[in-house]
Amino acid sequence: MTAEFVTVGEEISKGQTIGTVGDTGAFEILDEPHLHFEILKDGEYQDPSLYIN
Repeated sequence: MTAEFVTVGEEISKGQTIGTVGDTGAFEILDEPHLHFEILKDGEYQDPSLYIN
């Protein structure tokens, strides 16, 4: 099950929930909990550090 907390074009605020931790990723089931975070702009992956401080 996937929960969508943010939609395309939505502005987010500091402290806003944008995702959760789960254990449904079958190929990563043995990994420690972690976050996959991506920023795409015009279909190109961006370095998140350019947007987050």
